[in-house]
Amino acid sequence: MISYAKKMFERRSLITLLFVVFLDLFGMGLVLPILPLVFLGNSNFVASFTSGQIELLLGFLVASYPLAQFFGAPILGKLSDKYGRRKVLAVSLAGSAIGYALFAVGLIFGQIWLLFVSRILDGFTGGNISVAYSAIADISHEDKDKTKNYGLLGAAFGLGLIMGPFFGGILSDSSVHSWFGPTVPFWLAFVLVSLTTLFTVMFFKETLINPIHRKINPFSGVLDVVRTLKIPRLRSILLTVLFLNTGWAFFSMFFQIFLAEKFSLGTAAIGVLFGYIGIWIAISQGLVIRPVANRFSAASMLKFSLFASSFVIIFIIFAPAVWILYIVLALMALVFGFAQPTVSTLLSDAVGPHSQGEVMGIRQSYVSIAQVIPPIIAGYSLRFGVSTPLVLAFFSVLFAGILFTVLYKERNGIVEL
Repeated sequence: MISYAKKMFERRSLITLLFVVFLDLFGMGLVLPILPLVFLGNSNFVASFTSGQIELLLGFLVASYPLAQFFGAPILGKLSDKYGRRKVLAVSLAGSAIGYALFAVGLIFGQIWLLFVSRILDGFTGGNISVAYSAIADISHEDKDKTKNYGLLGAAFGLGLIMGPFFGGILSDSSVHSWFGPTVPFWLAFVLVSLTTLFTVMFFKETLINPIHRKINPFSGVLDVVRTLKIPRLRSILLTVLFLNTGWAFFSMFFQIFLAEKFSLGTAAIGVLFGYIGIWIAISQGLVIRPVANRFSAASMLKFSLFASSFVIIFIIFAPAVWILYIVLALMALVFGFAQPTVSTLLSDAVGPHSQGEVMGIRQSYVSIAQVIPPIIAGYSLRFGVSTPLVLAFFSVLFAGILFTVLYKERNGIVEL
């Protein structure tokens, strides 16, 4: 029987985590949609590079964040198992804040090396989501509680990414106000994430009860990927994570190009459509997943989400009109919203309480690998048509569903990391 005091502590911890994740993702949402436009439209950069070189540099700039996160997330995960979630979460947020400020300075002075430093720093310290997932596991006592709480975390994630792009688009447009411009969203993100860091230090109470020391290696990302591929229970879940997030990266990174070419939508209309997707994902993870988790296992929900999402993407490719697209996108967001919370639940249940930070850091490494691939091969895939990235998204998510169905087996006990 859980005491009333413990329940209240867990509720306060959950609310604090949701607020931290929302503000952090709001800051990220402010800058991510305008990143390519800011880079391509800045004369300080365009003047010294050809268009082909600019596209190549932009691809590597976008890929530098997840690549740095690949090395940083496992280290932060292990540090959170040793020193606690609160300290590592604060350090991670502080790194993100400094990264935003450096990017703004790089834009002002036209220094491309500062842009790369800012994205690499933000990526390496950007393990706040995996640490938040670990803290959720600390305060969730049952499988269904984890799925529901991860769903709420996903809803906060989605709401931040809904509001961020909307305000980012306005604040970067100098025609709206003379004070606005490309650097304003980055400065605002710096301020918001700095305040989030302060909020975390002041109000977030530590959720880790029994710290454990783990050997930390700068190449933990590579070693952990190789090691976990040898563990059947983790291999089936983490390979699913890899292909699921590769598919989502292909979809989210290139969907705006598809919309502009096929439906002649402008940036404002595209921003509204992305916000619309985010609203439905937030509804799925914040409301729909809770009653569903009471009736079905996390594994069953994940299988449904993967296969349903992949086939809905086909309908998106062949949608004849924008109004039909709105219907299909709502359906996709609802079913896709089940994927991340359920896969996190399965990973959390596969390991013991002392390994929550480590396994969530490893999960983020697989997500980072998935996010590195699409921007680098973007130019090649688009040569075959604007629908090609969506086709690749379909096959990647479908393959994730097949892999999970074939490889995953319900097992008792936990895996030792």
